[in-house]
Amino acid sequence: MKIEDATAALCSWACAALATVTLAAPVGASETNPIQPLPRLSRHDWRADLEFARESMPKEHANLFHTLSRVEYEAAFDRLLGDVDGLQEHEIIVGLAAIVAAVGDGHSRLTLPLESTEVAVVGHTGTAPSRAQTFRRLPLRLARASDGYVVSRVVAGESRLLGARLLAIDGHDVAAIEAALAPAIQRDNDFQLAEWLPWFMVVAEVLHARGVSPSLEQSRWRFEDTRGRTIEATLKPVRAGADPRWIDLPERAWPGVPPDTLRSHLWFTDLAQPAAVYVRIGEIGDTPEHSFEAFAAGLQAHLAASPLRTLIVDLRDNPGGDNSLNPSLVRALLRVPWVSEPGALHVLVDGGTFSAAMNLAEDLERWLPAVFVGSGTGAKPNTYGDARKLVLPRSGLTLRLSSLYWQNHPNDQRAAIEPLIEAKPTMADLREGRDPAAAALTRAGHATDPAGRWSGTVSVAFRRPEIEIELPATDSVQGRMSIRALGVDGAPLEVLERSTGAWSGEVAFASRSAPVAARVSGDRMTGWIQYRGNLFPFVTTRR
Repeated sequence: MKIEDATAALCSWACAALATVTLAAPVGASETNPIQPLPRLSRHDWRADLEFARESMPKEHANLFHTLSRVEYEAAFDRLLGDVDGLQEHEIIVGLAAIVAAVGDGHSRLTLPLESTEVAVVGHTGTAPSRAQTFRRLPLRLARASDGYVVSRVVAGESRLLGARLLAIDGHDVAAIEAALAPAIQRDNDFQLAEWLPWFMVVAEVLHARGVSPSLEQSRWRFEDTRGRTIEATLKPVRAGADPRWIDLPERAWPGVPPDTLRSHLWFTDLAQPAAVYVRIGEIGDTPEHSFEAFAAGLQAHLAASPLRTLIVDLRDNPGGDNSLNPSLVRALLRVPWVSEPGALHVLVDGGTFSAAMNLAEDLERWLPAVFVGSGTGAKPNTYGDARKLVLPRSGLTLRLSSLYWQNHPNDQRAAIEPLIEAKPTMADLREGRDPAAAALTRAGHATDPAGRWSGTVSVAFRRPEIEIELPATDSVQGRMSIRALGVDGAPLEVLERSTGAWSGEVAFASRSAPVAARVSGDRMTGWIQYRGNLFPFVTTRR
């Protein structure tokens, strides 16, 4: 499927899943690398590998046809096998990647034959080199913002492109490029698709196979710089194995925290702005310094002794690891009483929060009144995982196929855990190294009087209904609460305690009253409703 019919195809992929393809970090220099000659593998070899994949995938996957039907699966292989004689090797590989992606879960994927030294997914088993041609990257890297794609890294000779906004590749605008590439990218949801599109956009063989670029040897890119000026650039693939000098945008940094620290997988520190304990978990696993369990114990001791009363757990860009380690962290947080206070726990997530990290996000949501911040997670709460390798005998390419179904709750039909506080990076954030989550949590301001009318969202039973709260002035105790999607409209709310920056009370639901408590900072109120033993967090703003 090429670019002319990709837009229609993208609609049918809206419920399919994207996984963390084992892509990788930068490849090298700005010299042109001539395409590797065919055939090292014959057409017969490729037919044999495709037939092997066709027969083996249903046997290896836990439930291959959970999204893609058997009829669609067989038809896709029939088409690809019928086209083999007219395709180049990279087109066959990308065609197979699209079939695997159509399975519709984030862990099932074809590992593209990039350089073996490039690894984008930490905490997972490596991939043996294949006998297929090596895919090549262009001399830049992209990052996706809420308002466009920005050049985040570039070889020294193309420094004029750093920070520029992508407008088009070979005459195709960004929307057309996304539509063309999406069917070849496996995913759990659209948040993960957004996370990984920039990786695929800079692979020459993918751009050619999907009909974006007419040539394998060069592509014409159009950008807009920070002054609004158009830049045209002809980019050629980077020579495999080269080691050029790269120029980067500033790394995303939390104010007061050195960027180098953010690369570590497990650490915590006290922040001044906002006043909080910040915990970075970049992978679910042990480090050379300590085990995950020891890290959790150390964090518990620190929280118990800390005068701070806000905890920020950062799970962004965490591809997973060993989910059997998650309970040690959840238990550690449950043992510190103040972590369950209203508005105390914030969990940062984005499209890179995947696999075991998603399992941890689910655990924190289930057992604690966690307020999620950022963008939607890169995995569904109920999804397939624990991928097993399937190596194709002729080419040596590696497929990974999910072997287990992980169910958070049978009624949880969400495509992701979505945040109560949205904090997506803008192009300006990426250019300046600003962390949007830090800005969102810092700008809440100082403690203020809770009196007034508030509206926002509450997290309850895998839903995000709107909530409205009306709190009385100081000389009154009677207020109102509405969650109309749940049949609550103007329920009496009795304020029992209040102070500048906090309040608590009880709301009268149908047959029982439910405790409510919140903290107020500036124009934001963050709290929870306790109902039948569960704490349901909410975030509102002053109306």
